Amino acid sequence: MEKNITAAMGKAAENTLQQLFDCRVQKILQKPITADQQHLDEFSCFIGFTGSYNGLFVLKCSKQTALKNGACMLGGEVSAAEALDAAGEILNIITGAVKKYLHKEQNPFTITPPALISGRESTIRVPRIETYSIISYKFNIALSGNVYIELFYK
Repeated sequence: MEKNITAAMGKAAENTLQQLFDCRVQKILQKPITADQQHLDEFSCFIGFTGSYNGLFVLKCSKQTALKNGACMLGGEVSAAEALDAAGEILNIITGAVKKYLHKEQNPFTITPPALISGRESTIRVPRIETYSIISYKFNIALSGNVYIELFYK
């Protein structure tokens, strides 16, 4: 089951970002983060999930990248709040695509609404992190910059 969700997440994120921004996206597998690792990204979005899989999808990016992505999605200049909402929607679309890729499994998961965080040096803390598997990707979007997608699951 572990390979199913990690493969689905990588494929869903890459395909979604390419379709949304109509450009080449470079996917780079990264080392898993640690429980206390701080991130200097200004915008973060979280979607929790529970079912056959349990965990958290996370999207992080700089404010500048979020503003460019939001402008691309909404067809013009956007505010920081609109850019953060757009980042949450990107993660929502990716999460839906992951669920679609896992459609053969009985109730792969249900999701929470996105939690949106604006600010530098946010700390990600997942209770009992040692019981979770973690996968982390960096996606370089040709038009806007780097977006980081992480998956905490068990």
